[in-house]
Amino acid sequence: MNFEPVIGLEIHVELGTKTKLFCGCANVFGAAPNTQVCPVCLGLPGTLPVLNQTAVEFLLRAGLAFGCSSPEKSKFDRKNYFYPDMPKNYQISQYDLPFAVQGKLAIHAEGSSKEIRIHRIHLEEDTGKSIHAGAAGGRMGASDYTLLDYNRAGVPLIEIVTEPDIRTPLEAVDFLQKLRLTLQTLDISDCKMEEGSMRCDANVSLRPVGAATYGAKVEVKNMNSFKSVRDALIYEIERQTKALQNGERLVQETRAWDEGKKFTFSMRSKEEAHDYRYFPEPDLPPFVVDQKLLKTIQSTLPELPEIRRKRYELEFSLSSEESEFLVESLSLSLFFDQTVKLKKAPKEITNWLRGDVSKLLNEQGKEIAQTKLSPGLLIELIELIEKGTISGKIAKEVLPEVLLEGKSPSRLIEEKGLTQISDNASLEPVILEVLQDTGSKKAVDDYLAGNERSFGFLVGSVMKKTKGKANPQVINQLLKKALDNLKKVPK
Repeated sequence: MNFEPVIGLEIHVELGTKTKLFCGCANVFGAAPNTQVCPVCLGLPGTLPVLNQTAVEFLLRAGLAFGCSSPEKSKFDRKNYFYPDMPKNYQISQYDLPFAVQGKLAIHAEGSSKEIRIHRIHLEEDTGKSIHAGAAGGRMGASDYTLLDYNRAGVPLIEIVTEPDIRTPLEAVDFLQKLRLTLQTLDISDCKMEEGSMRCDANVSLRPVGAATYGAKVEVKNMNSFKSVRDALIYEIERQTKALQNGERLVQETRAWDEGKKFTFSMRSKEEAHDYRYFPEPDLPPFVVDQKLLKTIQSTLPELPEIRRKRYELEFSLSSEESEFLVESLSLSLFFDQTVKLKKAPKEITNWLRGDVSKLLNEQGKEIAQTKLSPGLLIELIELIEKGTISGKIAKEVLPEVLLEGKSPSRLIEEKGLTQISDNASLEPVILEVLQDTGSKKAVDDYLAGNERSFGFLVGSVMKKTKGKANPQVINQLLKKALDNLKKVPK
């Protein structure tokens, strides 16, 4: 029997507000443990939460960007459960009246496009962080002791819950990448998975192909990168498939992904809503969502990635692959927009960004905004090629220094003596030398015999002798002329 995976995602995103959700403590990553805490976020008796309005506005920005609707009324609830790193032993969250519901996000995975429905986006506070340490290391129960850091407790989170519309690990990764890009474009979170500001849990079940009912749902946690999400989903789908084919009965549970050993392991049975004993948060009254505020936020939304992608195709005649590449990185698309304003050469700019610039960025592990390459410097490099001052080969040679050190291409070329040789008087002797070289004899004879493929070898020989500084177009003209003259010489 063939089975179909059914995947839904729950994504927690820390909002980039200056302070925490219900108190004035700083919301900054990387501070010394337990230095960004106060009686409110430590849950001490007699304290009252005060809602951070900016966090609500950030959530509403996300909701509008994903096409969600906002109910007229919203409220906070207490979600009761025990975690050592949750100081109150309950979490202020939202249950039945979230701020945003019923949105969607388009993805383009595995050669096709589809929309993934977003069930809800709600606002809640983050928990603290448990640090398991000692010689035993690693997992809960295997460490010698646990340290608790409450700096993260009370940091504002939005939880984005999708419908079970995802069918493959690649679709899940594409959704997460596009979600992250949209949130970064909205400037409400940096979405750094390595710092925990974007975290993902996946609900996975299998059902026979064509069936309408869902199988037993397994929640997979502890995935801290896109690669982890992909690998964990691949493993879990294979695990469940083998179990069902062997006649085993799957149970609803929560499993964790072990990145080192590349497998999931059972943590606990999956909780239901009633297990959390939700009830309205008594210290925070219900909220009425201001429609004027929604209209103001809607009017200030930036150009979203999907709209930008379509604009690149229509305005600049870029291919779907080219435009998709540019919008995959916010800093790269902003760089492209700034560069194309200086010089309307979208194809040339895109080719450089997709090619050598992208290669260098990958080698350095950096975004383009983290380098010293400016739109003006890239345009300067492109125009030096257009004017014939340098060849494309020379441009690629100086690019690393331009990108990493912010040096002017013109100055680099002058300092290194890399100006392209384009005058006939300088190139004709080099061409004659190549034609008379014994190593070129076979290529010359082959060309004169009608094999034009050997022409490329001779061009390469000239380029080698000039250390790549010869103008390829001039070489082609002069070399062809010299070879045609040899054809006229009587044997």
